[in-house]
Amino acid sequence: MSSQSSPENNRPLVEIVARLLAMFPVQGQTADGQRLRLAGYVEALGVFPLAAVRHVAGAAMRGEYETLNRTFAPTSAELADLIRAHVAREAKVRELRAARPAMQSVLPPAIAVMPKPRSADELRALPPGSRITWEEMLIRGGRSIGRFETPKGPGR
Repeated sequence: MSSQSSPENNRPLVEIVARLLAMFPVQGQTADGQRLRLAGYVEALGVFPLAAVRHVAGAAMRGEYETLNRTFAPTSAELADLIRAHVAREAKVRELRAARPAMQSVLPPAIAVMPKPRSADELRALPPGSRITWEEMLIRGGRSIGRFETPKGPGR
């Protein structure tokens, strides 16, 4: 085991893993067995950001992962898979947030400075000359609440 991931050198991770394992006690395990079990989890999960481990362990303790057996503790490999997925989702969110200003810079100035409508009613209330020049899909709570197109008229 590397010294970086040993229980003595990574107290916050040890506390997270110990709390998780305490939720799923193993009968008949000796103190040495418990120490080895904890050290194995710490070694396996020590390569991940502490915040990601904390998030996934908390969700596992709350039973938020349907793929995990709620009777037995998740294996370190199961936790590692869930943490990798969480880290990938967080990276994608950061990437999308970072790309948002770049997307604004390619819009024509009149559109880039126009405030984004927050509802279908606000979009309908815009004066005809200020309508967005492409389809606008408004999303609320993961579902579409309206689809609007700029009216096609003479000269368009």
